[in-house]
Amino acid sequence: MSNHAGPHSISLGENSIGFSSYGLPKNLVVFVHGFNGHAIKTWNAFPELIQEHNSFKESDVIFFGYDSLKTQASNMKLRLFNFIDTAVDPTRMEYAIQRDIPSGFAYDKVVIVAHSLGAVITRMAMLYAKAKGSPWLNKCKLVFFAPAHFGSRIPENFKECFQGVTSLFQSFAVTKYPIIKDLSEGSQILTQLERNSRTLLDVGNADYLRAYVVWASNDIVVVNSSFCDDYPEEEIEDTTHTSVCKPTQEKLNALTYVLKCM
Repeated sequence: MSNHAGPHSISLGENSIGFSSYGLPKNLVVFVHGFNGHAIKTWNAFPELIQEHNSFKESDVIFFGYDSLKTQASNMKLRLFNFIDTAVDPTRMEYAIQRDIPSGFAYDKVVIVAHSLGAVITRMAMLYAKAKGSPWLNKCKLVFFAPAHFGSRIPENFKECFQGVTSLFQSFAVTKYPIIKDLSEGSQILTQLERNSRTLLDVGNADYLRAYVVWASNDIVVVNSSFCDDYPEEEIEDTTHTSVCKPTQEKLNALTYVLKCM
């Protein structure tokens, strides 16, 4: 039996979908896909599992979609921030008319689950929220699957990132999609992200920047390396960069890591 109403179509982002708790929610869970990903398809069985699992019963869950190819990381950050800033007030969502949410309501916790590039723009959005003084920031918990904080080897591994591409397309893509440069090892975007995160973490009271990180055992796309003060990393065996965040009804590994933050 489902614990949620929905799916609700959400106009913010691209193909974003939401599931709302039947009761008064305590948490907001936002899923953010990665490079060349999709709001729903990236996550495989997650939409079904969250509706069945009692740990999500008191949570609103949103699968956020965005243009992860033709936009620069800084623009993606702004779009994600604006989305979260709206979603933390459920009365501002399109499906609010179907719910009885009291005035002044606030979630107890905001859990952001991100894959690959999604982890980079999520942490950038946290830094931006700090600069904006967003009141929901200290409620945030981060779960990252195969984060790309130290860059990716996308030009070397197009086969996994793009299905069925040609050599001509590979050369074309590097120039057409600016995000590929943003995700290159040692890029200005990634260097600045690490520096700014380290500055705030050293000052203290910045747990909203610390993430629970899960690596794929057979990842050949991103650089697997510890970022600042993240919690000790874990690994899911027999997974690739694109499969590590895809639980199935038989293999719930990815789900268990999200549950740690619920």
